[in-house]
Amino acid sequence: MNTQSIKHNIEIIANVGVLLGIILLAYEVNQNNELLAAEARATHMQSRAGLQEGMAREEGLMKLRLKAANNEQLAQDEEWRLVSDAASSFTRWEWDFDQFQEGNLDALVTNGYIQHMRTWPHHLTVWKEWGYTYNPDFVAFMEESVISQLE
Repeated sequence: MNTQSIKHNIEIIANVGVLLGIILLAYEVNQNNELLAAEARATHMQSRAGLQEGMAREEGLMKLRLKAANNEQLAQDEEWRLVSDAASSFTRWEWDFDQFQEGNLDALVTNGYIQHMRTWPHHLTVWKEWGYTYNPDFVAFMEESVISQLE
């Protein structure tokens, strides 16, 4: 074998090595994406379960929500607590929306958002006052898919 032939064989082996490296990298990226999606779904489930569990344990907030739903007079600190309660829901929903947009969640529970806002009307009031502060894409989704169903 002459040096030219040896050089050519080394280049072929090097190119095959590069191709194998690229294939391995693509495989690892795909696995990482699948792991991220699984983690997003788990976080989503934990968030929803934690919220429901928290509401069951947090007697004061449930009473406050019922007081607001019955149009009873609220003290200023109670009103702000309800603003925080609604903002907490919107922040979770915005996270859901972002994860859905990134392909990490299979679906959004839009009907759940609608039902939640029907059950707790103070959420709609807070949205009308503070909704503009969220991500514009999320705001558009909420207005088109949730708020329009309530008005």
